[in-house]
Amino acid sequence: MQHAVCPSRKAERYGPEKQRYEVFQALLDPREAMTVAVRVQLSPSVIDTRIVAATPRAAALYGYNDPAELEGQFTTKKVVVNASSGTL
Repeated sequence: MQHAVCPSRKAERYGPEKQRYEVFQALLDPREAMTVAVRVQLSPSVIDTRIVAATPRAAALYGYNDPAELEGQFTTKKVVVNASSGTL
């Protein structure tokens, strides 16, 4: 099942990038809050992951209306801390 992608993000996807996106979308269960992230080396000593596909439920969990708004974001910027307990 394909999810709606905002036109500007869709236009960016072509060639191998588009094929990879379609494979990731096929892995997601739209009934669940799921994301797919890829490893990104930002510098020799800094590694993060970037969200490349998400379900509508995952987008809602992070406060977005559309999965396309969540896609492309680094996971370290999306960590939620429970203020009352100080846990992740």
